[in-house]
Amino acid sequence: MILDIGVPLNLDIPEGDEFRFLEQYRPKVKGLYKDSTDTNLVTAVIVSHFHPTHRKFLADVHPKIPVYLSEEAFVVMKTLEIFNADRILPENYKIIDSKQKMIYSLGDFTVQAVIVDNTALGALGFIIKCGGRTVVYTGGLIAHGTKDKNIEYFKKEIQNEPDLLMIEGTMAGSPGTEQEINNILMNTSAWPVLINARPVNLDYIMNIVWACKRAQAVFVIDLLTAYIYLEARALDWDIPDLRQDLFNVIFIPGQEKALKDANQTEFLAKVFKNNIKFAELAENKRRIVMFRPEYVDDYGRKKVNLINKTMIYSQYDSAYPGQEAKLEEFNEYISKQNIRIHNIPESSPSYTKTLKSFIEDLHPRMVVPVQTSIPEKLNELFECQNIRLVADGDLIRI
Repeated sequence: MILDIGVPLNLDIPEGDEFRFLEQYRPKVKGLYKDSTDTNLVTAVIVSHFHPTHRKFLADVHPKIPVYLSEEAFVVMKTLEIFNADRILPENYKIIDSKQKMIYSLGDFTVQAVIVDNTALGALGFIIKCGGRTVVYTGGLIAHGTKDKNIEYFKKEIQNEPDLLMIEGTMAGSPGTEQEINNILMNTSAWPVLINARPVNLDYIMNIVWACKRAQAVFVIDLLTAYIYLEARALDWDIPDLRQDLFNVIFIPGQEKALKDANQTEFLAKVFKNNIKFAELAENKRRIVMFRPEYVDDYGRKKVNLINKTMIYSQYDSAYPGQEAKLEEFNEYISKQNIRIHNIPESSPSYTKTLKSFIEDLHPRMVVPVQTSIPEKLNELFECQNIRLVADGDLIRI
């Protein structure tokens, strides 16, 4: 059984050569891909969430092999297919009902999915049992801070001393807090304030929404963010509608064309009432405006004046693999406009503490960190004697 199938963390992909470059990073698992004949070697693929580091190669999975993912992850990946025109979803997908306490029997394995604290919609962790052994995979647990109760519930569902704990470590040791967003909005007089954040990470987007409400500001989002937002509402997420006193929507031409090509005219009509023109973005009004590298050409053509504004930058390093030229253009625009940058990571300052308590409370017999850029520091951070650093291709017995 495969747990996640994505690219390595902070991968620097050469622009225009993504396919050939990525091929070397595709996990070498016999019987997993469409060109395989021995498809009975893999029982299933389980997906924790939709970030490329966890799902990049899903479209390559053989159609005979079921791929399990949350409904929220499915919705986001389907949305990205609309906007990017790339195949992301596998052919044989199965939806995990994460709202119910369900245990799935997959061949010799039993799998329980649990919602974890993450900015990504529908992020899951897993408790897996087979042959009298228990493996816990935290998936994308990054301790964002908005679903602390889920972390405690996850720990309660796990037997004491699991045989193996595979724990997320993407941002271990990183500083930063969402409270800084509130501080910036409450103390600025130079409106609008810009923010570079990932539209797919709705939990973090909601932190911006609540900060806007406290500051009595309007959040200007793009069509991609609005689409994902309304899809989340359709999945019964308890979030406000796209009220005009809280949201404006900027119609980025490329995004609008993608939606029209996908026959999403009903959606476009629904959000048109929130439409804001490019010329209005430079007005000195209480707005926080999403501003990402792909907008630079449109902002330049429309001559949007953002001189001396402030930008909240909430991306991790190498967030734009394969887009180095666009990122360089973005940084040049920021420099020319003399935009001041505030780096505020998506994870909370309690992140390392949360992961540490996760290990200490469970007493796992073995801990294998995954998705971390600082594996050599984890022993120091977590003070755990059972950490084992595993290289690609290594086999471990539990």
